[in-house]
Amino acid sequence: AGDWRAYSLLQLALIWVFTLRNANRVPNEAAREWFTRSDFLIHEIRTLRGRIARERARWVAQVPQVEPTFRVPGLRIAIVSVCAYPPDHPLELKTLTPENRLLYARRHGYALHLHRT
Repeated sequence: AGDWRAYSLLQLALIWVFTLRNANRVPNEAAREWFTRSDFLIHEIRTLRGRIARERARWVAQVPQVEPTFRVPGLRIAIVSVCAYPPDHPLELKTLTPENRLLYARRHGYALHLHRT
């Protein structure tokens, strides 16, 4: 369980570095506080992925296979997403994410609840 938890936390760190900050490296101040750098995060993710690969393969093999066309009558699915950035924010995701969510929802026939504030 420890490797899985560490792997998940490293993935969250990468989300923060690359996605939420729209950057490609850990800021210097955070790097000092966290005792890490972006290249260390990536190296550790690759190392942990290798260690958990066999366990994940066993787990995935036990998951029942479902046909892509399988539907449950009356089941309703919605996508809920928050994309609330100030208008002058430099992050490109504020523009890309809403369109991506809309296209995905339309493609699969899902409702979309996109919150921008």
